[in-house]
Amino acid sequence: MSVEANKTLIRRQIERWTEYNSAILDDLYAACVEWHEIDMLLSGIDAVKQRYFDERDIYSYRHFDIEELIGEGDKVVVRLLFYGTRATGEREVKTGIQIYRVDNGKIQEMWQVWQDGEAL
Repeated sequence: MSVEANKTLIRRQIERWTEYNSAILDDLYAACVEWHEIDMLLSGIDAVKQRYFDERDIYSYRHFDIEELIGEGDKVVVRLLFYGTRATGEREVKTGIQIYRVDNGKIQEMWQVWQDGEAL
């Protein structure tokens, strides 16, 4: 896939993550996807789906604004803002960086780190 196609896939993933529809995950992620964070590693699409359901249960509302989207080769880097409302009513805003590796039209790996957000 081209760099532009990879960027489009990642933009679509970020937009779709807030839809509360897990059916889209199989279209976006490879079955053997690896999701890296500072304190954990998720391996496989089922682990990513569980993370999706966990976030859905935590946040009654969530939204992402893409601040920058940069692609080169099979990698796409995103700087984004997250706005969420927890089920408790507490609002949250934080900044994150995500790095994706795309192959054959699917996300193979993802690394992310978030700035500790402030509860509003």
